[in-house]
Amino acid sequence: GIPVIQEVFADRGYTEEGTLVPRTEAGAFIKDPQEALDRVLMMVTKGKVVTNTGKTIDIVADSVCVHGDNPEAIA
Repeated sequence: GIPVIQEVFADRGYTEEGTLVPRTEAGAFIKDPQEALDRVLMMVTKGKVVTNTGKTIDIVADSVCVHGDNPEAIA
């Protein structure tokens, strides 16, 4: 079989179901570089993410996507 790698997003919000918050909704984008870093570290080291409702859920982070079109991407 083909190995699967689970990707997480540094600059996107997550729902309680573990999906990305739709771009049209509040909380879809993480614009603060420190918040994005803190979230990535939590996802990678603890396998957890805080959702748009404040609930902490499990997540698998084998790879981290940093969107190049986000003005804060290199911050």
